[in-house]
Amino acid sequence: MRSLAETYFRALQEKTPELVEPLLADDVVEAVRMSLDGSLEPWNVFDGKAAVLGYLNSIMTRFSTVRMADLEFYTDERAGVVFAEGRGELVRADTGRPYKNLYVFKFLIVDDKIRRIDAYGNPIAYAKMAG
Repeated sequence: MRSLAETYFRALQEKTPELVEPLLADDVVEAVRMSLDGSLEPWNVFDGKAAVLGYLNSIMTRFSTVRMADLEFYTDERAGVVFAEGRGELVRADTGRPYKNLYVFKFLIVDDKIRRIDAYGNPIAYAKMAG
């Protein structure tokens, strides 16, 4: 299970979505749980494999460098859950400015496929980067 999450991050860092594509369930959902308006609703939800891959491709395009540093993994095999915590160290492709954030990801694994990803980050750090 942990290897699925590790491959997700490796695909982002190496900008190779083809690494993660076969690991995603067809009905995968990725929710970016940081709210930019203070509500409890996610900032964005990507529903289905094509939408999740589109989102990952947008990250790979928007940032010239995508790196997760100091990743720590916590796995509950019985529940099919992997948590990953790490520091995002990204560089915007358009400006060359760094974007750093602290992230926690929750992966739900069903039948050896990633079924759901919930990504939590600091919305203030994101807002500063986005302007």
